[in-house]
Amino acid sequence: MRTSLSKVITNSTRSDPGKVALILLGVAFLLRLWVVLRASTLAVDGTYYATIAQQFAHGDFSGALSNIFSPGYPLFVSLMTFVVSNVELAGRLTSLVMGTVAVFVVYAYNRRFFSERLALIAMFIAAVHPYLVRSSGAVLSEATCYALFTAAVYCAALGYENAEKRYGFLCGLLVAFAYLTRPEFAVYVVPLVGWLAYRRRWGFILLFFAALALLALPYIVYISLKAGHFMLSLKQYVKGVPINPADLTGSLVSAGFKVIRNTPSVTFHFFKALFVAFLPFFALGVFSRSTRNKPVEFMMAGILVTHVLSLAAITPSNTRYSVPLVPLALTWAAMGMGMVYDWINQHLSGKRKTAVLLAFLALIAGSSLSQNLGSLRSHRIIHKEAGLWLGHYAPGAVVMSRVPHEAFYAEGRHVRLLPKGRRSITYDNLLRRAREHEVEYLVEDNRTARLCPEFPSKRSDSDMVEVFSIDKGDRFLKIYRLRPKRQ
Repeated sequence: MRTSLSKVITNSTRSDPGKVALILLGVAFLLRLWVVLRASTLAVDGTYYATIAQQFAHGDFSGALSNIFSPGYPLFVSLMTFVVSNVELAGRLTSLVMGTVAVFVVYAYNRRFFSERLALIAMFIAAVHPYLVRSSGAVLSEATCYALFTAAVYCAALGYENAEKRYGFLCGLLVAFAYLTRPEFAVYVVPLVGWLAYRRRWGFILLFFAALALLALPYIVYISLKAGHFMLSLKQYVKGVPINPADLTGSLVSAGFKVIRNTPSVTFHFFKALFVAFLPFFALGVFSRSTRNKPVEFMMAGILVTHVLSLAAITPSNTRYSVPLVPLALTWAAMGMGMVYDWINQHLSGKRKTAVLLAFLALIAGSSLSQNLGSLRSHRIIHKEAGLWLGHYAPGAVVMSRVPHEAFYAEGRHVRLLPKGRRSITYDNLLRRAREHEVEYLVEDNRTARLCPEFPSKRSDSDMVEVFSIDKGDRFLKIYRLRPKRQ
């Protein structure tokens, strides 16, 4: 007797959902491992995270905590360096572990507060979601952040429903770690605490703040004393906060205009982070008659609204900033996908239903997986090759370049090609800047001429001599050794 695909899916999810969840977790891990194995080099921010992780590993806590990048993710990476000595691989393995854990948390969260079927669908989406997969192989903070924060929301929901105070301390620790990983996550304390206060979970809230203060307050005090005024993140030096206490009225008006101007852009990037293949299901899920848990959904919606408005007050955003909120939104995408599955079951039968289900699953999985077939950061590979060459012939050198990769792989010190806030520089000022910073090597690539238009025509062998070059057709890179200043 033939068994239709829909019956196989239905029977397997009902009879042994744990086995299905284990298979999906294995798929999630293998997809993320593939990204790790295919990765070429680091993102620009990844070089800074890796450097901070090395500082932690070598006991240079002052240096690690004085960086504008938050210390949470590099701290986890530094712990991973006890397993693998290569800091880049340690960063990728940290993201791999956290990204895989996040898939399981998505399953556990939806199983506890919605249904087993919804949990498995949400887990399937999380397993193949292109942005979640890619972030789980990158030396960036996203995977660590959304694993911690999704787990924190899970604990908050447990405290809301069951008044279990013990989860308050754990929730506070997780939110603190999320804040130490991405400082903008401090704002989510507001919707979480407001939601719990509505249910009068005062014991939970007290333990939540105790844990939050225990872990986050020492860092806040440290950077505030270092800056001479209250700060939540050292990034405030380069990205202004929306509220200035010295001009409260003016800053509130300015922040209001920014929210109005930037909200469409932030919303667009949030939907883009959900990924186009899942947007129709998300829209269906919001209005579906599936298993609902209105209090929990209200809390999730509050977090997403807070995300859009708080980010809009600072920046027009980009897709990367919204990726850590995707795991929470998958609940509605899973509801919508369940509706489509039910419609196929009700209106089709036999081979036609099997064919449609196969095409449906292939389309969803294929459109997601196709985004992860390429090598991660392959456009930066020439910078890595140049850095490795420098690391062999001039380890520890002072390197001036457009991106920090050459200095990172040479284990040297990086000097920016442009001063902060500048969009271009003259050749004479570039050379003067290089001398001031005791630069030994200067890197030219295919974009250097945009920043220093005079460089190709004015560069002279009397100033610097070419010692290394790479030509990839559409990309090139040259390394020059600076000559001593003429007296």
